[in-house]
Amino acid sequence: MKTLLTSLCAAAVLLCSSAAWAQYDPQCASKAQYAQDGQQCDRERTQHFDKILNQSYQALMKQQSQAGKNRLRSMQRLWMRERDDECRAQAANTAVGAGVVGDACLADYTEDRAQAMRLWLQQGKRF
Repeated sequence: MKTLLTSLCAAAVLLCSSAAWAQYDPQCASKAQYAQDGQQCDRERTQHFDKILNQSYQALMKQQSQAGKNRLRSMQRLWMRERDDECRAQAANTAVGAGVVGDACLADYTEDRAQAMRLWLQQGKRF
């Protein structure tokens, strides 16, 4: 029960943290007029969700046994390699605008992982 309460409190702090949501405009990409504007939006989105991802990861690590910490750390390292490889491949397969594609890929991967981490934290997931 105490673990569940700790998980819920940590999740609430992450969800309501104004610092995590600062400087991120979900409508940024739709307002972008030029490719570099969209690229800047993707960079801001990556930074925003990277903060959430890191906060969630740290909170999840605190809830794990030593074996769970090792598994979660290994999973995260594997995810980072997968993200980097996939985004490099997407950028390499793009003749024009590789930087834009790479930034969008990193933003998408980071947002998806941050949301997964937040969900795991809310659920009190053990690894």
